[in-house]
Amino acid sequence: MGKLSFIIVVIIIFINTNDLLSYNINQVIWIPATGKGTVVAVHDSTYKVLGEYLTAPPNLRDSASPSRYAINYNGDVIFGHRKLGGITILHYKKGDDILTSTGLNNIIPWTSTGPMDEAVVKFIYLPKFGDTRHISVTTDKKIIVGSTWVPDFFYIIDGTSYEIIDSITGAC
Repeated sequence: MGKLSFIIVVIIIFINTNDLLSYNINQVIWIPATGKGTVVAVHDSTYKVLGEYLTAPPNLRDSASPSRYAINYNGDVIFGHRKLGGITILHYKKGDDILTSTGLNNIIPWTSTGPMDEAVVKFIYLPKFGDTRHISVTTDKKIIVGSTWVPDFFYIIDGTSYEIIDSITGAC
C-alpha cells in the first residue's frame, strides 16, 4: 500500500482592526497554536485574527500545548493540553469594557495570581493527566475530560464553578 500525505494550508489575513467582542460565536474559528502555548481566534469569513490568548500560568507555560477543544452552550471554549495535564476555559464574550487580546501576538500576560486577559477564565490542573484527549460538554453544563495517560478515567467538572466534582472509571 502507498502512503497518503496530507497537507493542510491555513491562510490568515492579518488586519489590526480586530474586535472579538463584536462577532457572533458562530463566526469564530479557534486555532490552537500548540508550539506557543496559545490559542488564536479567527473570524470565519474575513479571516481577521480577533485575538491570541495564553493557556497556562507562568509556572506551567513551557508545558502548555493546547490541542483539543469543545465549545459549551454559552460559547465558552474549553481547551485541553497535550503535554500538560489540564484544561483552559476562555469566555467568548464577557462585556464591552474588558482587557483582552485584539490580534495576533497581542498577548495579555498571565501572572502568578491569574490571567490578566479577562477573556481567559481559568486553567484547571488535572492531577492524573499529562495528555488531554477528550473534552465534551453535557446538556447540564458539566465538562467531561479524558486522557490517554489514564485509560478509562474521566474527570467531571462543573461548567459553572469550574471545580472538579467527580470522576468516572471504566467508561470505555
